[in-house]
Amino acid sequence: IKNIYCYFYISYSKTSPTMKQDYRSSMNLFFYETKASFDFNISSNDPDCQAIYNLIKDIILNAPLKYDEVVSKKDKITRTVGLAIGFIPAMIIAIIPMFFEITRNIYLNYYIVYPIVALILGYLIGGTIGASKLDKYYENIVPEKKYAGYDSVNNRSVYKDDIDSYVGSSEILIGKNYRNLEYRNIIMKEYKKYKAILPKVLLVLLGISVVIIILGLII
Repeated sequence: IKNIYCYFYISYSKTSPTMKQDYRSSMNLFFYETKASFDFNISSNDPDCQAIYNLIKDIILNAPLKYDEVVSKKDKITRTVGLAIGFIPAMIIAIIPMFFEITRNIYLNYYIVYPIVALILGYLIGGTIGASKLDKYYENIVPEKKYAGYDSVNNRSVYKDDIDSYVGSSEILIGKNYRNLEYRNIIMKEYKKYKAILPKVLLVLLGISVVIIILGLII
């Protein structure tokens, strides 16, 4: 479902000992994947339809914002998840040269080589794995690109995220966006999990580096 159209019309009369009041009110609600529009024609003295209008308005005003922490901190979130994932295989790969005499001597004589190699590998592996892990969730959440000028140095057009269309707007969970709220929750859950893991991984990296330093001093 890529769009929804709702139409509501009510016509009735209320009679009191002194007068008879007619009410005729209508509402048109249009929902699309990227926007929503509302058209209300409500009798000013109609408390019942006014209550419906206020209910719809309150739901809209209290809807989750598009430009939340998941979007505004996307780079930080993907980088944190990526590094936490990437450092584990990076530390294992970086220690393999210790089994070869030439590279082992380099590690033992220059203590900073191992952590530097592990950090570089962790960044490279994490940048690939981390991004791909969250990309499927971010696909329909991030803003679309808009034209931001021409780069005369590199001879190409420049596009950037259309943040302006997100700030102050709410998510419409239909069409391709129907699981976006679920995906936002998954992203934050993954971020918090790997954010807690990252300091522990760095401590392990520090511990291995200290062991290599000790071996270098002994040997």
